[in-house]
Amino acid sequence: MTDKGNLPQSTDQDNEETVDYTPDPEATLMPLRINDSTSPDAAGQTPLTCEATCGDVIGPYQLIETLGQGGFGTVFLAQQEYPLRRKVAIKIIKSGMASSETVARFEAERQALALMDHPGIAKVLNAGSTEAGQPYFAMEFVQGTHITQFCNKHRLSVRDRLELFIDVCRAIQHAHSKGIIHRDIKPANILVSLTDSGPKATVIDFGVAKALQQPLIENQVQTTDFQLLGTPKYMSPEQAEMNTMDIDTRSDVYSLGVVLYELLAGHLPYPPDAFSHRSYFAIVRSIRESEVRPPSVQLMNHEDAAEVAAQRQTDVRALQKVLRGDLDWIAMKCVEKKRADRYETTSALAADVRNYLNNEPVSARQGGFFYSLRKFALRYKVQVIAASLIVLALGFGLVSSLTLYRMAERRAQEVLRLSDIHLLNTLEEEMDSLPSMDYAKRSETMELWLERANRLTTRLAIHQETLKKFEDQKVQLQRQSVQTSRGGSEPKAFQFDNPEQQWLYENLQNLVAKLTQFQEPDGPIAVVRNWKDRTPSQEAIRTRRNAFMSDVVRLRPDLSPASHPHLYPYAKNSTTGLWEFVDLRTGLVPELDDHGQAVVSADNGILFVLIPGGTYLMGSPLDEPGRLPNEEQHEVTVTGFLIARYEITIGQWAAVMKDVPPGATNDLLPISATYFHACEYCQLMQYQLPSEAQWEYACRAGTTGPFSGTGILDEMGWYKDNSDNRLHVIGGKLPNQFGLYDMHGNSLEWCFDEYIEEFSDSAGVPEVNPVHVPQNHRNDGTFDQSAPVECVLRGGPFLGKEAYCRSADRFHSAQDALIKQNGFRPVIVLNE
Repeated sequence: MTDKGNLPQSTDQDNEETVDYTPDPEATLMPLRINDSTSPDAAGQTPLTCEATCGDVIGPYQLIETLGQGGFGTVFLAQQEYPLRRKVAIKIIKSGMASSETVARFEAERQALALMDHPGIAKVLNAGSTEAGQPYFAMEFVQGTHITQFCNKHRLSVRDRLELFIDVCRAIQHAHSKGIIHRDIKPANILVSLTDSGPKATVIDFGVAKALQQPLIENQVQTTDFQLLGTPKYMSPEQAEMNTMDIDTRSDVYSLGVVLYELLAGHLPYPPDAFSHRSYFAIVRSIRESEVRPPSVQLMNHEDAAEVAAQRQTDVRALQKVLRGDLDWIAMKCVEKKRADRYETTSALAADVRNYLNNEPVSARQGGFFYSLRKFALRYKVQVIAASLIVLALGFGLVSSLTLYRMAERRAQEVLRLSDIHLLNTLEEEMDSLPSMDYAKRSETMELWLERANRLTTRLAIHQETLKKFEDQKVQLQRQSVQTSRGGSEPKAFQFDNPEQQWLYENLQNLVAKLTQFQEPDGPIAVVRNWKDRTPSQEAIRTRRNAFMSDVVRLRPDLSPASHPHLYPYAKNSTTGLWEFVDLRTGLVPELDDHGQAVVSADNGILFVLIPGGTYLMGSPLDEPGRLPNEEQHEVTVTGFLIARYEITIGQWAAVMKDVPPGATNDLLPISATYFHACEYCQLMQYQLPSEAQWEYACRAGTTGPFSGTGILDEMGWYKDNSDNRLHVIGGKLPNQFGLYDMHGNSLEWCFDEYIEEFSDSAGVPEVNPVHVPQNHRNDGTFDQSAPVECVLRGGPFLGKEAYCRSADRFHSAQDALIKQNGFRPVIVLNE
């Protein structure tokens, strides 16, 4: 075999022909960094300058070849010369990457491996540092192939795959018994090699392992919340939440379940497009919410089903039959979204797989008497097959004929009732999408929805009458049951003897309850009617534009309806005198309060304020408290633009990107986003991030002090002294003179500019619309995300002190940094 070593591969494709030992780029979904703009040396890197290369001798080891490289380490195949002669794998931290956190993770991985002694886990052999000071450790060199590749290449049967999987479960259980959670179980980290006794599986790469109790090393750097570690395709929902303090062994059970699913069905348990999104929120949402179908169903949803079956030495129909039943139940129990519904331990999982192989009942399936009887028959089929066939044949003939007759009779009587149940479910499903659908069709679609809902509620009386008949029958049957019961036993919850009758009764109860609730003052019909009132029809949009745009277009031709058809002239703000517009693509027209101001609501479209152009002093005066050297004052001119009244919220993000961040509980909280994510959102909507000059001009709103509006920070923004260390819903403080909210504290807000320390080089000449275009910005508007640069953030974080919230204060962070307090508010640039 030419397969090598024990490092993860560079890509996680389903059917690879060769093994690549470069660490998997999907092992962390996004390079998530926490930057402290006030501490340039926070990374704490040690400047190691001598990189290890093939041919070097490190202690008793001579480096032979490179097996793989990651962001922080390189793995070499090495020859050990003494005291034993053998090949080993050596992992070395790259020069220049020995930060305190990297070294801590490196040492934690070594300690994790050292704690374990199991034939299914790669062993650590030695550790030390190179002459240049680079930490390394030597481990057992495993010649093997990723488990899915191996099984497909050697066409292992389902039974043989399950035997191999049991070995993997035992290895992970050993790690758990030592208090270690792997957190990155996937085929690339399970290598299989051929030995004299057959295939042997070895688990590798404990680089993101977590100790359940005490840290693996003293002063271990704790994983930061909101830092995603692992491989998304095999990651449990709770691990995707990025709260590392809430991970237990059942997270590994989930990952093992995904591997098992792939071994059985040849595909992951997610829809084909679940991981095609660039947005990490969309991927995390797929992990948490995507419907998982049983392996037997997933098999038939792919065109390569015949090839998958052939790799398991069978045909499609036979494979589906094997998967349907116990194996479906076992796999589905592993990948339950709620961890309480999964196997408690990997031992329990392995035991259930063993039960299946032994034709014994599996715990994942609550099958009852007949299920156990069938298992008994499979174990002792010679003794019971004849009797079983006779009994089953007689029973089936009698029961099926009576059942079919009764079903046909009842279905003929209940067509209308069942169609109303279906219509109710359809209306509920459609309702959620109404506010965010195409604004050109929104009003008409809402009108049709209301017509169907009103027609349905007119039949409520008919369904109530039918339900009363069921209730009367139920009371009569309960009385009979009490009269015939003996021994004074506690009465059980009543159910109709016929399952279909019970199903119809329960659904009829649900239908009547929901139709009643549909008509209530705060029910769905009232809600959709409110949405409809806040959704202008195409005729109303034209009338509104004609009535309100004449003076605006005369002053600003670039705001004509032809240039911005999705902008609806909302109102001229009674306080600021500035025009405000709603982007109808993003939601509904806001309601007005008693003072003529927009009411904040999660279903509102993005509200933009038309900012007039002007010239101002950018930066801060020398005597401003908290001033920093990078705030040199200089004169800047900006032309008019539209800027969002509030920071982009979770709800507004979800309406456009069709996903929500993990753990999101309030649609009115500002979204947390990287620079790249913010630009992706803007590009989809034909927005832009504001330039640094535009942002400060909008924040100052004609003022010259540290804070706009009232000039009192407690009244203008959320910061360290009043935020309770958390983000707040938008619009909770007072607006500035332009009617913009939260400019002085809540989220930091991304600006388009690359951070430049000395941002004024105009030599006394006023700059017009200055902007520092990031070096990795391409001509087509995209970015080279492999080379992130530092970009500007403005606005003041909810965790920041007062000086950080000034109009002139400047933050900066890497474009790929995902920090809870980083958000954005877009602009629409006008052509002047």
